[in-house]
Amino acid sequence: MPKHFIYFLPILLLILTLTCSWSVCVPQGIPPSPPSREEYGYLQISITDPHGRYLFGAMLYVYKGGGLFISRKISGGTSLRLPEGSYEIKVEKEGYASFSENVYIAKGKRLALQVTLKPTIEIAGSAPLNITLHRYQEEEFKLEVRNNGRWEEEVKLAVTLQGPPLVIPVIKVNGKHVVNGSIIRIDPKSSVNLELTLRTLDNCGETRIAIVLEYREIRISRSFTIKVTEDHQELLKTTVCSLTASPGEELSLTFSLLNPAWFSETFLLRCDAPAGWTVNVSYEGNAVKELTLEPASCIELTLRVRVPFDTPNGTYRIALEARGKTTNMSEAKVLEIVVKGAHSAFIVKAEKVYLDVSAGSLAKYPLVVLNRCSKNLLLKFRVDGLPNNYPFWIEDENGNRLSSLYIRRGEEIKVYLCVRVPEESPINTFNFSFIVSTSNQECSVNLYLNVVGKYDIDIITENFLLEVYSGEEAVYNLEVKNTGSLELTNVTFKVMKCPQDVNVTVRPKEITMLKPGEISAFELRVKVKQGMPAGDYYLLFRIESDQVSTITYGLRISVRQRETSIFIAALVMLLVSIILIVVYKKYGRR
Repeated sequence: MPKHFIYFLPILLLILTLTCSWSVCVPQGIPPSPPSREEYGYLQISITDPHGRYLFGAMLYVYKGGGLFISRKISGGTSLRLPEGSYEIKVEKEGYASFSENVYIAKGKRLALQVTLKPTIEIAGSAPLNITLHRYQEEEFKLEVRNNGRWEEEVKLAVTLQGPPLVIPVIKVNGKHVVNGSIIRIDPKSSVNLELTLRTLDNCGETRIAIVLEYREIRISRSFTIKVTEDHQELLKTTVCSLTASPGEELSLTFSLLNPAWFSETFLLRCDAPAGWTVNVSYEGNAVKELTLEPASCIELTLRVRVPFDTPNGTYRIALEARGKTTNMSEAKVLEIVVKGAHSAFIVKAEKVYLDVSAGSLAKYPLVVLNRCSKNLLLKFRVDGLPNNYPFWIEDENGNRLSSLYIRRGEEIKVYLCVRVPEESPINTFNFSFIVSTSNQECSVNLYLNVVGKYDIDIITENFLLEVYSGEEAVYNLEVKNTGSLELTNVTFKVMKCPQDVNVTVRPKEITMLKPGEISAFELRVKVKQGMPAGDYYLLFRIESDQVSTITYGLRISVRQRETSIFIAALVMLLVSIILIVVYKKYGRR
């Protein structure tokens, strides 16, 4: 082979290779004409979350004319060179809501598209971001956790405190308590109710808490700024702040003790009064110095104040304080008592000033007389304003009638004012005064007597004996009278106990109505069985109505035998005796 041929052999091989490659890439009959750069545009895409952080691993879909043009996974962002035209851009990432937008790419232009993907889980609700609370307060806020995505999500729920521990947060999901860090499952396109309860403590200031939700390495949160203030908290509540009293008088005032805290608390009660005054606080009749109240509860207490007898006229103050035993809660109320009036050597008090008494009954008023004088006293009694036909008298505790009362200094004696209400007294209410006096001073108390209607019934028949022969029937008439002042209805004769072999029929069976003072009668037909032995028997009965009944009465039924029956019985006995004697004489000695 010629030497120069060896030098040209590589060049020939290269030309042959290029010729074959061009014949494969370019179809025959079509001249190669690459498109001009002027027919393309550029799309710059950035993908971030709502906080501006770039997202990695998102899927980008570019649609053109209804068909998928580009599909790729991108991280943070990308740049595309696209032919001129309209495109639909979609971006998807697990845990985030899908993004879709239509864009137009112009040739030779660059379009920047900022894609912000929102998490599918969100916290919704109208709870304020800035919250002001008082100490020991409990406040509830209603929120909602929504899943806007297409898949069920497992969400970790946590509440974090970002500041001084001024509150205790409590979380409920769908009404059930959950611990911090719990996992909750939320179905697609659904939500769960979230209740945030904030319980403040003893200290004041400002702090922050955050509700944090974590899922698929995504973290979302909502923060609240909480300010705890030292506002006034009402522990004691009363509508009366001032009272008027006389020397020696005892006052009683009702007030409320409140526990505004979300936990149980024991309150210490204290009263400050002028020297010599007697003050105490009671609950349900028992004196108390401390009480434990349930959360957000309230009870009623009674404050009793006794003004000394020698207290000069003037204005005096009593301070009532309630203080928490384990907290800094406290409040004081000041009660002003205006003392005025002359000093009385003795006083009279009525334990009952109002009595309901029926006509014909006795009204008995319990009264207490107290000698506050430095010497013994002789007291007289009288009554003003009572009708003249209402007799009255004074009794001691042993029932002895008193015309006057000798009472030693400092002594307290209980007496009774007795008033007899006449039978014919109409229904009415009387206001009268009971007056106790000495030679130069008197003291009175107003009393009330309410005469009410009286239900009463009585039997006016005086004979309670009925004679009847054996085997026969007798009639007995029983008269009854309405001795009260009100109508009686459905008056009946009721048999309590009836002798054997005695049958009683009553007519009428019922008296429908018996007016006051009216008399009516029951007819009793008493039938005795034939052969019932002679003797006295008792029928026990009473008269009853819808309103009242009598005591049990006894009707004596005297059963007798006819004389003919006695004669026949004696004759029979005589004949039997003769027959026995004859038989004995004839056969007895054999």
